[in-house]
Amino acid sequence: MLELVTNFQLNVVVEKETLHEKQIRAVGETEITSVVLKAGSANSDQCNPSIRAGDSLERNVETVPGRMAISGTGASLQQSGNRGRILADPRVYFLGPIDLAASTTSHELGDFIRTDTSHPALQGVNFQTIGLDVVATPGGNSTTRIICTPDLGASTRYQGEGERLSYAFHAVNFAGVPERYLQQALKTTKDVSISILDPVTRAPIEDSFLIIENVAAAAFSYESFKQRHLSGVEDQFILDLYGEYADSDYFLYTKPQETYQNGDRIRILSADLEPVLVSAQAPGYQPLSGRVRVGGNVSSLTLYLSPASESGEPLLGRVEAF
Repeated sequence: MLELVTNFQLNVVVEKETLHEKQIRAVGETEITSVVLKAGSANSDQCNPSIRAGDSLERNVETVPGRMAISGTGASLQQSGNRGRILADPRVYFLGPIDLAASTTSHELGDFIRTDTSHPALQGVNFQTIGLDVVATPGGNSTTRIICTPDLGASTRYQGEGERLSYAFHAVNFAGVPERYLQQALKTTKDVSISILDPVTRAPIEDSFLIIENVAAAAFSYESFKQRHLSGVEDQFILDLYGEYADSDYFLYTKPQETYQNGDRIRILSADLEPVLVSAQAPGYQPLSGRVRVGGNVSSLTLYLSPASESGEPLLGRVEAF
């Protein structure tokens, strides 16, 4: 029996592609044709000259996993058997499909996203190309020397060393980008501390509280950041990335509250804003309300409440912002 490799091919299928993962299946298929040798021949290399096309031939297919490797930064490869998973690193997003490297034309970031690439929310991103090589070698022995080649019918002997297929795809790396942009945005804000004091002792008043009307218009909340600084971002994955910071310290003290107490702080926009109405109450003190400008260089909002009086003493309540 003489066994010859008569065909080999490497099949690569991309089974799944998302912003964060690509799944690939790679299988090398070796066709091995078995030929019946002349009866009584002592030489295993000797062919049966009387064999005809299709007579005494047996063909089988052996499979082997394609071996995968990636090049470039921003991703890692996990392979098990003939399946591989390419996983994006944190803050890396895959753009577009895998394509044969030979057919991949030169691309720019703007070819894959709708957002203007000059938008400051994208300042510092790294657009990169990641390569994928898949290699497989045939089973059997395609290089064994034989004295003669029998009639293999429609097939011919394969004597190659295997196949290598090269692919490429693109990605964008946002590592450090949101943090830098948020730090820039913080330069337009100021933390304002709140105090509700006795006008005589200047001590904090227990059980006092403050209400600020329309505080959302002045607070540096995630919603105000999104409205002011993410306008023009048209790709949902970029908005989702920045949305991960909505509950971070960048927006500390910015969630509008129904009431504020002594020692609370609120992070507001530094720009000059329209005066807001504030009102404070505490047991044993006269309620106090008034309009105050909290933008600009204001870093402290202090309210002095007049003690409740029945003797006609002058009220000492006032609002100070400085």
